[in-house]
Amino acid sequence: MKRYLILLLVVALGAGLLAPAQAAKKKKKKKPVPVDLTYKVVGGDGACVLSVDEELATDGSCGDPFGGAITGPSQGSGPTLISAIDSLPLTLDASKPVKGTFDMGSYTLAALADNGLGQPLGVGEAQWHVILTGTSGGEDITIGEVTTDTYMVTPGTGDYEVTFEIAPAAELSRKVFDGLTLSLEQIGPTLIHGAIGTDATSSLTLGAFAVPK
Repeated sequence: MKRYLILLLVVALGAGLLAPAQAAKKKKKKKPVPVDLTYKVVGGDGACVLSVDEELATDGSCGDPFGGAITGPSQGSGPTLISAIDSLPLTLDASKPVKGTFDMGSYTLAALADNGLGQPLGVGEAQWHVILTGTSGGEDITIGEVTTDTYMVTPGTGDYEVTFEIAPAAELSRKVFDGLTLSLEQIGPTLIHGAIGTDATSSLTLGAFAVPK
């Protein structure tokens, strides 16, 4: 009988020692893995915003029809600023380029557009200066910037696909940002062009680190 009692005590002690070890194993933190994070340009509070939720798409637009100038300095109001509203904070993976694909449109006279009439009036040679800025610890930090290739804008053509690639500064890798803002400024000699739709056709993709679920 004593032999059985000793055996039972050994088994109980062994189970007790194993239980904490198994619990500790379950609580082990998962390591962040690199992912591609894609934001879409959608509508929010009367402006363009960046979101991973395509259901926020609308039929609106943002931009400045006078952002460029055929002659002399630009008559526009300055860069169009588009800020992220979700998937923040994020940990940047600076080893990957930031890639943008934007659908830039020309404007039509509102009185004609409302009646389904008229043609896009944009004209000139368009070019964009793009800056991606992040906020970390209350400080605004430039992640990178680039000037796009030029393209011809002609009356009658509504939409133009503009692509760009930004190389983030290497020292920003794994830096945590709690805000992102994309600045797009029309610097080419154009007029009545530069509408950015909020229908989720324009996108911005960047590398980040995420903890697996």
